[in-house]
Amino acid sequence: DHDKRHERIQDSVIHADHWRRRARPPIYPDMPARSPGRHGRAAARGPGGRGSRARRREIIIGAHPCGGRMAGTPAEEAAARLARRLDDLDAAIGRNPEDAAAHRDRAETLLGLGRMEEALEAFGRAVTLQPKRASYHADLGAALLLAGAHEAALDSIDKAAELDPGTADIRIDRARVLRAMGRLDESLESLREAATRWPGDMRPWYTAASTLYELGRFDEALVSADRSVELSPGNAETHNMRGTALQALGRHGDALAEFEEAARLRPGDAQPRYNAGVMLFTMARYGEAVVRLRKAAELDPDSADIHACLGSSLRGAGRHAEAIESLDRAIRLDPTDDFARAERELAVNGHALEAGRDPPDSYYALTETAASLLATGRPAEAIEPLRRAIELEPGRARAHSGMGEALMGMGRGAESVESFERAVGLEPANHLWHHRLGTALGRLGRHEDALAAFRRAVALAPGLVHTRTGVAHALSSLGRHAEALDEYDRALELNPADPSTHTSRARALEALGRPAEAKEAYRRAVEIGHVD
Repeated sequence: DHDKRHERIQDSVIHADHWRRRARPPIYPDMPARSPGRHGRAAARGPGGRGSRARRREIIIGAHPCGGRMAGTPAEEAAARLARRLDDLDAAIGRNPEDAAAHRDRAETLLGLGRMEEALEAFGRAVTLQPKRASYHADLGAALLLAGAHEAALDSIDKAAELDPGTADIRIDRARVLRAMGRLDESLESLREAATRWPGDMRPWYTAASTLYELGRFDEALVSADRSVELSPGNAETHNMRGTALQALGRHGDALAEFEEAARLRPGDAQPRYNAGVMLFTMARYGEAVVRLRKAAELDPDSADIHACLGSSLRGAGRHAEAIESLDRAIRLDPTDDFARAERELAVNGHALEAGRDPPDSYYALTETAASLLATGRPAEAIEPLRRAIELEPGRARAHSGMGEALMGMGRGAESVESFERAVGLEPANHLWHHRLGTALGRLGRHEDALAAFRRAVALAPGLVHTRTGVAHALSSLGRHAEALDEYDRALELNPADPSTHTSRARALEALGRPAEAKEAYRRAVEIGHVD
């Protein structure tokens, strides 16, 4: 039965957790609507315009997590507006090089254009011209945080706090920097102090809720989220955060109500609809998920995550042709997304079955049946459909690779290597077969051979995280920890938010006798959401 088969696939922990990891609450969205774009507030003011400090903080560290472009503001138009803004500010500075506010606004605009080094230089110039202005130090600190220069960011924020100890923004900024440094207890303490000192400000509570959520302390996260909603009931972000905490606690009906309220309060924001769609998907309520995710895709058409989850939901609903279209869009937006590629392959097979082109005993039908069994942890049952698929078409690699996975899942390592080697021989240009061969070889303790297989995978697909981490794991197993560390660093350049890579990197640092750095890497993994 088609629907039951997809429900079995949905029961896979890996499958559901994939989307739970990709549906996170925004980290720093403590201000109202971000119009006209991620950094557009700078462009909306005239040369030398000041704006409120809250709005300036929103520009620097309040980026939307599903992508910078908001509905109705094409990226090209926003970039052109910022470029014109930069020309105006350059002219203003030419007339008065000592105008600190113009330098600060110029820095903000450069940040919006993605020119980080120039932005930091301009923020520094504003600080030099007005060293007693706390907000300029805080703005520099926020930009340094974005650049990953955490120690320097903390120094700037501390200087701002010294100059202006009575501003809530600065205390909250300090908590964010401490969080990024992995000093989570200190971050939460700073937020508690801010909440005590400014009891009517929802932002310390909101940021604490987000931090506690990332730590897996969902009950405490909900308490903080509840308080942020009480203080700012008309703010979409507080309802979105509360919904995320409720979802983590399994209170799905309440969570859906919060996501819907967030969407009502901010009709142009894709995030609450995306979060609702992901939750419904993990509950196997595919049709309802599709409705929310389609709307999210309309609002944020450049988000690969949204299109990928929409494609998965359409596939779950048995709408394979539409699923392929959405997954193709996701892959165009993010060519490194292996999950979307795997989903697309399943959707293609499902579409062939749906169209009646393949009887139940066809190669496609047999390999999809096996994929479903493997996804639900039943490798022994996958052996027979894979054997029949290989008999039908021995020259196709997918069934041989599937057989390798099934045998590996049953602990038959030597046989699994033989199956993966057959897949590699049939399709030597497919990086995935080399990667799986490397995994099987590594489990047999053949780490040199595994390293060679992983290196071939990297040569074929250098932009994929798992190919890099495969090489790193093999190097670690060989005791070549310095080389492994380099590979983990390359993997994190591709995806800095992958918690398992941070954990593996921490182990390499431990092996190299660098405990302080290892501790920071472990804290980063925990902050993102991984405990190992």
